[in-house]
Amino acid sequence: MWAVLLAGSERGSAPAGDARIAALCRLAFNFRLVVLTLTVVALFDSDHRSTSVAAGIIVAAVMTVLPILRWESIGPALMHHPLFLGLDLVAAMILLAFTGAGSPLYSYTLGVALLAGVLHGNVGALVFSPFLVIGYFAGVASADGAAISFQTLLGLPALYPVAALSGAAVRRLIERQIRTETELRTVVAAAEVERERTRIAREMHDSVAKTLHGMSLHARAAAAWVRKDPERALDELAALEHAAAAAAREGRRLIEDLRTDALEVPFKDVVRTVAERWGHKSGVDTQVEARAESEPSPDTRWELLQILREALANIERHSDARRARVTLTEAGGAIKLAVTDDGRGLDEEDAARRRADGHYGLVGMEERARRAGGSLAIVTAPGEGTTITAHVPAAIPQSQEPSAHRDLSPA
Repeated sequence: MWAVLLAGSERGSAPAGDARIAALCRLAFNFRLVVLTLTVVALFDSDHRSTSVAAGIIVAAVMTVLPILRWESIGPALMHHPLFLGLDLVAAMILLAFTGAGSPLYSYTLGVALLAGVLHGNVGALVFSPFLVIGYFAGVASADGAAISFQTLLGLPALYPVAALSGAAVRRLIERQIRTETELRTVVAAAEVERERTRIAREMHDSVAKTLHGMSLHARAAAAWVRKDPERALDELAALEHAAAAAAREGRRLIEDLRTDALEVPFKDVVRTVAERWGHKSGVDTQVEARAESEPSPDTRWELLQILREALANIERHSDARRARVTLTEAGGAIKLAVTDDGRGLDEEDAARRRADGHYGLVGMEERARRAGGSLAIVTAPGEGTTITAHVPAAIPQSQEPSAHRDLSPA
C-alpha cells in the first residue's frame, strides 16, 4: 500500500548518495541513538524492565546504527523502498506501547516521522503521520494508569505531522539547492565555452589571421609583377612561402599553447613547465622561481602565459643572452610576472621605435597586460639585458574582462 502511495512522490529528485541528504539522515539516526541510550538509563528506574523490551531496544539499536555506518548501501534502499521505514515504524510503536508515551522512546518515534519526510518528501509525511498517530494512541491506551491530559491527547500526537512535514521541507530546500547548483554549473560552463571561443578568435586575429592577410597581399603582388618583372614576382612568391610557413608555425603554437594551459594544473606549475621547457630547447640557462599561490582567472592566466612565451621568444631571437630568469610572485592582491635576461638589451630610443613600429612583441605584450587589467613595464639598456615585468590583479574587474563583441576582423 505504502509503495503504491509513494510511487508518485518526489523521492527520486534528490539522489540517496547526495551528501546533504546523507548528512541529514545520519543526523536523525544519531538523534535516535541518543534517545535509545536515554531510554536504557530510564528503564533502570522504571517498572517496564522486561526481556521483550530489552530485545526491542536491541533491535531498534541495530536498525539505527546500521544506516549510520553503511549509508551508501542502505540509504538508497530506504529511499526507494518505503516498506523498510514502515517496519521501523511498527517496531518503534511496539516499544512505545510497552514503555508508554511518557518515556524517551516517544522522541525516538519523532525521529521516524522526521525520516519519513526527509526520505519520501510530502507524500511520505502524509502517509506515515497517520500511522504514527494511530500507533501513539494505541500505546497510550495500553499503558496502565496513563494520565490523560491536553498534552497527551493533542500536543504529543500533533508533533508527528509537524516533524514529518519539517523533514519534507528541508528535503525540498536541498532539492532546490541541487537544481540551482546544476543550473549554475550549466551557465558557467556555457560562459567558459564562450570565453574560450572569444579568446581563440582573438589569438587567431592577432597571429594567424594577420599572417594570412599578408599572404594574400604577397600573392596579389606576385600576380601583378609576373609579366612586368618576373624577378620581383619570384621575390613575392618567396615571401609568400615564408608567410605560409609562419602561419603553419603560428597555428601549431596556438594548439600547443591551448594544450599546455590545463586549468586543473596550478598556474605556478604551468609557468615553471613553460619556462623550463623553453630553457631546455633554446639552450639558455633558465632559472625559475614561481611562488604565487593565487589562481588567476582563465583569461588572466592565458594572457600572462602568452606574455611569458613572447618574452622568452624575444630572448631567443634577439638578445644573445646566456642566462634568463623567470619569477612569479604576488603581493597585495596582484600577480607579478618578470622575465629577465643578460643579453645585449636596447637603448631607450631603439625600444621606443620598435614599440611604435609594432616590432619585438612589445605592443602585443602591453595589450595583453591591459586586457588582463594590469600593466607592462620594460627596463633595458645596451649591454645590460632586459627585464619585462607584468603586473595584473589576481581577479579581473567585470568591466575589464574581454568583450565577446570585440572586432576580430583581420587587420
